[in-house]
Amino acid sequence: MKQNSVEPQEINPSGKNGRILKEDVINYLEKVKNKKSHIDEKTANLKETCILKSNEIKQEKEIPSKPSSVAKAQSTPDYVSTSNIQDKVVKLEGIRKAMVKTMTQSTYIPSFLYTDELNVDKLVRLRKEMNKIDSKLKLSYMPFFIKAVSFALLQYPDLNSIVNTNKIEDGLITEYIVKKDHNISIAIDTEHGLIVPNIKRVQDKSIVQLQIELNQLKEKAKNQKITMEDYKDGSFTVSNIGR
Repeated sequence: MKQNSVEPQEINPSGKNGRILKEDVINYLEKVKNKKSHIDEKTANLKETCILKSNEIKQEKEIPSKPSSVAKAQSTPDYVSTSNIQDKVVKLEGIRKAMVKTMTQSTYIPSFLYTDELNVDKLVRLRKEMNKIDSKLKLSYMPFFIKAVSFALLQYPDLNSIVNTNKIEDGLITEYIVKKDHNISIAIDTEHGLIVPNIKRVQDKSIVQLQIELNQLKEKAKNQKITMEDYKDGSFTVSNIGR
C-alpha cells in the first residue's frame, strides 16, 4: 500500500476481522484507475467544447453589425446618481443593541485555540438507544456536548470565568471571576440574526432536561420571545453544529 500511496482507511477490507487482503488493494487501485480515465475523458471533451465555442465567438466579432437605436435607448446608464440620497441614522434596539454590548465586552476576553479529535461511536449508539426509549423527545447530539463541556469545566474551573470589567487598568485586565454555575450559551440562528441565549446551571441537569430546555429556547427564538434573562450571566459558549 505504501508504494502506491494508499491509506488503509480508503480500502474496504474483505479479510477476517477487517483485515485488508492483497485482492482488496488490487481492486481499489483498479477502481481509481478507471475513475481517473473517466475524468480525463470528460476533461478532453470539455476542452474541445471550449475551443469550438471560442472559435464561434471569434467569428461573430469579425462580422460588423449596425448599432440598434432601440438598444441604445434601452441601455442602462454608466452610473447611478446619489445626489438625492441622504445619510440615515439607525438606532440600535432590542437584539441588535444586546449583540453590540456583548460583542464589545468579548474584546476583553483573552483568546486561545485548541483542537482535538474524538471517537464518538459509543455516543452515536447511546443516543440511538435513548431515542428508542422516548421517540417523542428526539435527542440531538447538542445536549451531550453541553454536558461534556460542563464535566470539563468541573476539572478546569478557570475556563468558566468572566473578566471583571470594573478592574481594568490602562486597558489591561487585572481581575477575573470564576463562576460557580455552568450557564452554557448556545448559538441559535434566527430570521433576525444569530442569538446566543444560555441554559442555566447545566452542572445540575440531566441530558434529557438539557434537551427539553434547548427545545424551549429554540421555540422562543423562533417566536421572538427570547428575554434578557435568557442572555444574562452566560459563562461559556458552545457552537451549534446543527444536529
